[in-house]
Order: sequence, then C-alpha cells, then structure tokens
Amino acid sequence: MTAEPGRAATAPSRTSLRVLIVGDSEEDARRLARELARGGYAPAHERVDSPEALRRMLAAGGAWDAVLAAWRLPRFGALEALGLLRAAGSDAPLIVVAGEIGAAGAAEALRAGAHNYVPRDDLACLSAAVGRGIAEVGARRARDRARRRLEERMASLAGISASLCVGQPVEMGLDDLAARVLPNTAAVACSVVLIDSETGLLRAVGAHGLPDGYVAGLRAAYQSGVRSRALEVYRTRRPLLARDARRAGLDNPLFAPIHRFLRAAAWDTIYFVPLVVDGQAIGALNLYYPAGQEPDEEEIVFLGAVADQAAVAVEHARLVAEAQGRAALEERQRLARELHDSVSQALYSIALEARTARALFARGEPGRADGRLGQVLALAEAGLAEMRALIFELRPESLAAEGLVAALEHQAAALRARHELAIDATLGAEPDLPLETKEALYRIAQEALHNIVKHARASRVALTLACDARGVTLEVADDGRGFDPRGAFAGHLGLTSMRERAARLGGALRVESAPGNGARISARIPRGA
Repeated sequence: MTAEPGRAATAPSRTSLRVLIVGDSEEDARRLARELARGGYAPAHERVDSPEALRRMLAAGGAWDAVLAAWRLPRFGALEALGLLRAAGSDAPLIVVAGEIGAAGAAEALRAGAHNYVPRDDLACLSAAVGRGIAEVGARRARDRARRRLEERMASLAGISASLCVGQPVEMGLDDLAARVLPNTAAVACSVVLIDSETGLLRAVGAHGLPDGYVAGLRAAYQSGVRSRALEVYRTRRPLLARDARRAGLDNPLFAPIHRFLRAAAWDTIYFVPLVVDGQAIGALNLYYPAGQEPDEEEIVFLGAVADQAAVAVEHARLVAEAQGRAALEERQRLARELHDSVSQALYSIALEARTARALFARGEPGRADGRLGQVLALAEAGLAEMRALIFELRPESLAAEGLVAALEHQAAALRARHELAIDATLGAEPDLPLETKEALYRIAQEALHNIVKHARASRVALTLACDARGVTLEVADDGRGFDPRGAFAGHLGLTSMRERAARLGGALRVESAPGNGARISARIPRGA
C-alpha cells in the first residue's frame, strides 16, 4: 500500500496471539508464525520438543491462545502434548500441523480432542483454522460460565428458599436474602422495601451491602413522604431500571437523611423488581449497580425468581401473624369463658356461703355456721385448683419452672373440683424431656380430658405418664360411652390436633374405643424428640 503525500500509512490492526509450537525445528516454528502474521495475527510463539520442556512451561504458568503441534517427533507428539495440556487444565485449541497423516490419523487426532488438522504443505488455511479453534473454545467457555452461573443461582435460590422458611422473623430472612442475591449479580448492594397497604408509606425491611445508617435514613425519608421511583413499580407491577439514581436522590431534599451516603455511594443505577402476590404489589427488591453496569437478561430472570420467593415469604409471614392474632383472641375469649364458668362462680359461691355463715354466727348458731365455713374452704380450694390450671394454659412456660407432672396434677385437680370427676393420676417423677415435648404432652392431655368432660359422660378417668429408655407414654382412659374411631364422632377435631402434636415430635397417637366401652388414648413420643 502506498501512502498519500503528507499522510502516514496506517498499519492494519492485528490480533495478539500467544501460540505454543510443538516441534523440533525453530525454522519451521518461525515459518508458522509468519503464516499467522499474514492471516492478521501478531503472534508471540514459544517452542517445545519434549514432554519435559512442556511440563516445565506448564509448571511456570504457561498459557497460550492456541497450540500448533507436529504429529510425531522422536520423543514427543501432538497426542502426548494434548494429554499434558488437558491434565494441566488448559483448554487452548490444538491444531495438528504435519505432513500426510491419512484419514485414520486425522480421525484419531480429532477423537483425542484436537481441533483441526492442517497439512504442512498447505498453510494458507492455518490462520482460519486457528480462528475457528479460538472461537469454539471461547463459545464453550461462555457456555461453561453460563452453566456455572445457573448452578450458582439455583443453589442461591434454594438457599434463599430455605432461609425464608426456617421460622425466623421476616426482617432477618430478608436480610439473608439480600446477602445471598449479591454474589450472583453485578450489583454492589441490595435492599427490600415493603409498602403499607393502609398508609401507602414505604418501609425498608432487609438490606446488604449498604453502609451502616443508610437503611435507617431511608426509613426516615419514607416516613417524610418522599415519592420514590419504587412507587411506580408498585403501580405498574413491572420492573424498572432507574439510571442516574444517585444524582436524583441528591437533588431531592426529602432524601436528606441519606444524602451523606449518596455522595460516597459506589452505585448510580437501581433496578427495582416488584414483589407481587395475587396481582397486588406489596414491595420491591432493589439492586444497586455501579455506573455503566446493568443486569443482563439472565440476571433479570434470576432476580424475578428471587422476588417471587420474597413475595411469598412476606405474604406467608403476614398470614401467620394474622392467624396468631386470631388464635390469641380466641384463646383470650376461651379463658374468659373458663374464668366465668369456674373461678368467678366459685368466688360468688364463697361470698354467698361466707355471708350465710356470718348471719348464722349472729343468730347464735355456730354449729351450722361451721358447716358453711367448711363449704367456703372447699370452694376456695377448688377455685385455687382452677386458677392454677388456667395459669398453665395461659403461660405454658410455667412448665419449665414447675414441670409437666405438676401441670398435669393441676389439670386433674381442676377437673375434679369443677366436674366432680374421679381422676386417678399416676404420673411418677418429673421426666427429663425437652420443654417442647412437655408442652406437647400437656396439650394432648388437656385436649383428651376436655373431650372426656364434653362428650364421654364418664365417671372415672385414669391419667398415666410413664418413661423408659426409648421414650415417654401419656395415656388417658375413661369409662364413658365410647365411640367408633373409624367413623364421624364428637371431638374428632381435637383428636386430629392430638395426632398432629405427636407427629411433629416423631411420635404417634393410638386410640382404642368402641361404643359403650369407654376410650383409651395413648401418645408415644420417642427420646430425643
């Protein structure tokens, strides 16, 4: 090419190429390098002619874009070089450059992992063969990276799912979610915000990668009524990419509580992903990216899956809180009925008997008054038993202080006093059991005794607690009218509850009954539950 007068010629750009040549002739190596240069490369070559030399290069960290290898040398060859390279973790394309090796030789080379074969006397196609080999390796590496990213993201999703289902407060679960998301994205920080369905205000509930104080400042900004871009996400229920978000925050005075963080922030773009449940947006997953970085299509799909899991976890936590609230209200109402039906009536009777005794004393009839005072004492003892039983129901943590045996004794005493049932309690010494097991056994006994009072029309009840090396057995038996355990019967819901309590601890509930023959319920819980 001839340069125009006064203008320097521009050399065509060349692609740098690190190439290893397996051969015993330096002149042949230079000839291959010249051919690569004619093909548009800027080659830098190294040559080896023995396995020892290749091992030394690999041990020294040698890495090449392509390998050109003679088919056979006196002590070495293409297949041996290929084996050493692959064993060292190199996936550089190897191209056999040799004289005529025949179809069988070419097939053997390709089966072993060589990328191509170029005849030594026809090097015009060498550069094209090298280019194809490098492109194929690049594509395979990209596929491998994508596969690894997918595996890592699947593992991350599994970890997120597990962390959101372990019963911890939803805020802790969302902090963990934010921490697990970041390694699988190009983002530098992550936060989760929820929207209050009544006030419409935003609330930050989970974050990772943001400086200390940022989330508190963000909450203050939300409470001041700042109009975040996240609100558009809630309205449209679609993801939103907000570029130049840092500058937008600094320009908004309502974001003043986080201005000092924004000035030093390493991010400039926010990707908002809505948390949607039943078509309703309840919050957003926010990813913070450095300037010039944005999520690619694979990352967008991954973040959508994470947002779905977070939305389910938040909604589950809300439903659990609602259920717990209803359960607490129902329990308070039940205890109020119990207090009215038992303790308050006992106190009323005590007051009535005491007034009667006082009137009898005033009339000079101490004998009759003494009988009334005895009734007052009996009523007071019955009321005390009722109160103790109700305290255990209201505060099951009392089991830790007083024990399972004491709790069962209080329950039996209350039923004796309230319903005049003959209860034979054989409970033995306090068992060495976890508090969770004790509470489950207490609740099972409570439900069984409740069913007896409500449905069995029994006159005698046997309550037994026995422990051995393999576990503990609670048994409640009565002489009531019995029932058919296989059919529909009054109290079947309570029986289902007892079975579930036993099953949660790896135990089992056994029911023996028949119409007219009483009933026997046994709960067996294994040791270590």
